Amino acid sequence: MIILTEPDAEGKVKVTTISHKHPESTPQRPTSWYGLPEHPITGEGTISVGKPKVIHYHQLKPASPPARMSHEYFALLLADIGKFERNLMTLGPSDRMSDENSL
Repeated sequence: MIILTEPDAEGKVKVTTISHKHPESTPQRPTSWYGLPEHPITGEGTISVGKPKVIHYHQLKPASPPARMSHEYFALLLADIGKFERNLMTLGPSDRMSDENSL
């Protein structure tokens, strides 16, 4: 997971996921797009650039192996997530299912 926000008063944070098996409707980009290295065993994963998840910070686990994203790539990730959210707001309910993968 990539933590996008600091914990709120209830300890909840917004996160995006890194995976090799996102649901097909999840907009995503390769991890290398954001400067993250390939996992030494599983290879390159993808990062969800769709709607962030909200979880309690106690559910966070360190990445294995640990990786760090530069400020520039983090800003790019936030911009990509913002583009997706803005696109969803401009679509009608019937358009959302077919266009959720486009940024």
